[in-house]
Amino acid sequence: MMKKRIIFLTIVTVALLFCSVAFLNAQVTVGSGKAPESFSVLEMVSNQQNGMRLPQIATTAARDAISTAYGSNPEMMGLQIFNMETKCVETWNGFAWISSCFDICKASVSLSAPYYNVTTGTSIDLTAKVIGVSIPITYLWERSFDQTKWFVISGQTGATYNIPAVSTGTTYYRVSVTDCLTTYSNTVAIKGIEPITPPADTRIFPSYVGAFWRADETGERIIRIKVSGSNIGKWAAYVSWTDPRWNDGDIVLDNALSADNGITYAANENPGDAESFGVSGTSQTANGTVSDGGYIYFRIGLRSAYTPTEPYPARYAIITLAYNLNGTPKYQKLYLRQGEEADYIMRPTDAISVGSINNPDGDGARPHAMRLSPFNLTADELNAAVDVPGSVPEVNTSKFTKYPSQAGAFFQWAANAPYIRYAYAPYSNFTSWSNSVPSDMWDVLKSNNESCPPGYRRFTDGSTSAPEDNTTPNLTLSEITQSFWSNPPIDRSSNTDNSVWGYYADGFFDRRQITASNAVSAGYKDIAYIGRLFFNPATAASVFLPAAGRCNYNSDGLLLFEGMSGSYWTSTRYNYGGPANNLSIGNNNANRACYGAGSGFSVRCVKE
Repeated sequence: MMKKRIIFLTIVTVALLFCSVAFLNAQVTVGSGKAPESFSVLEMVSNQQNGMRLPQIATTAARDAISTAYGSNPEMMGLQIFNMETKCVETWNGFAWISSCFDICKASVSLSAPYYNVTTGTSIDLTAKVIGVSIPITYLWERSFDQTKWFVISGQTGATYNIPAVSTGTTYYRVSVTDCLTTYSNTVAIKGIEPITPPADTRIFPSYVGAFWRADETGERIIRIKVSGSNIGKWAAYVSWTDPRWNDGDIVLDNALSADNGITYAANENPGDAESFGVSGTSQTANGTVSDGGYIYFRIGLRSAYTPTEPYPARYAIITLAYNLNGTPKYQKLYLRQGEEADYIMRPTDAISVGSINNPDGDGARPHAMRLSPFNLTADELNAAVDVPGSVPEVNTSKFTKYPSQAGAFFQWAANAPYIRYAYAPYSNFTSWSNSVPSDMWDVLKSNNESCPPGYRRFTDGSTSAPEDNTTPNLTLSEITQSFWSNPPIDRSSNTDNSVWGYYADGFFDRRQITASNAVSAGYKDIAYIGRLFFNPATAASVFLPAAGRCNYNSDGLLLFEGMSGSYWTSTRYNYGGPANNLSIGNNNANRACYGAGSGFSVRCVKE
């Protein structure tokens, strides 16, 4: 009996050892005789549509008690429970409970728009909002200037990052959150824009003051400025301000030479159409180094056409050019305009204080501010009379120049037959000049002497039916006073607070050799000149007036001061039979004046 008991115990022991070894080294299927798959240690099979129930933990606090007691033990990693409070399966990953109910680690920056124009120096907050996880997480803020190379912002590990002072240009921000994984948020762009201020007095002379595109144009505009003396060294140009009608990236810069082989800036030049040559890339900056006698050179291009609206016929922007960056930096601004429709420079709502006028911002502040055409007046045929506006059939119609820098034609304030509405060529003297001028005021003469196209007319400098001494003008009626100057002069004195003298990159002037008289295409109908750009200090709205000179009334039509000054007729007269009032511009002046009505001056029309 004893022997049989010993044999039985031996057999059981061996069997148990065998089963233990088998359990330690084999795969098991529970609920079926099916062999487990090669990748499974344990498989459960149920033909009764039953499942496996995990341990049910009543509360999150009870769950946390488990991890508090045993979480430091690495063997606990992978432990799964069902949290009855959250109704979720949760897994311990070694330092946190991970819920299967949410898409975890997904952060987004809670800004209302993906792009912001913010005045430089402004302090703003960016806040990260984490959705779908309640465990402790860490934050890491980063910034980039090109969305390719990112830099960690030292010390910024909270849910909110304060930008203490927004810098000029566009900076991109994102935040990463880490719990079990590291996940990045969406990217936001913050664009720092400089307050619009009058240009610095350090402007290179002469140089470019702005650039122009028609609404459907986007081609290259070339900025080429000769530099010498203390202005040499490193330079940089960047988009520093845009009005709200631009999108991010609409304005691009580079310093690559134009692909137009016809641009030589020499006698053999034959430049092509600027619209055939664009600026590629997405950079809003250009930079380089210039030596004595060399050129600052960069190109400006647009990425989209503009659709004008009634309130906003054009859109405006500013590029800042910084130079002498090896020493004390100097700055100057270039005023950009896209849109050829007539527009206000100074708006009817802009405050004005001059003489008896002292109106704050608001409706009626400048009741005679007018929308100005960006082009001078010319004609199909020069040295010939133009049609009365709206004539049928048309013989020689007046029209606007194609480019703002072009001189157009000269017109007398008024004339007697056969020189009524005569359009004189701006590039040569005119022999047999007639100085015969009727003595009436414009209200009487305009039906025969107005040369602006239908829907346009000359601007006024006060009354058009009575003499107007422009040393003490009726400023309440003066359209040039209210339209051009932010701080208008009360008499003939000059004020250049909101205007600058220089070249204009309009797709014509900037592609050609500049002569000693600051002109391009000299001797031809499309001659263009240096001039003065007026701008609104609050909106950057701008208009350019070329300095085409004049044909002198008492010198047999002698062409004078071309490239040095410009004179623009108003419809106001100083006295009966005498001189007429005009707007005068030069390299250091912008003022109201009067001169012999038989002279040949430029005409800039306003929209009625």
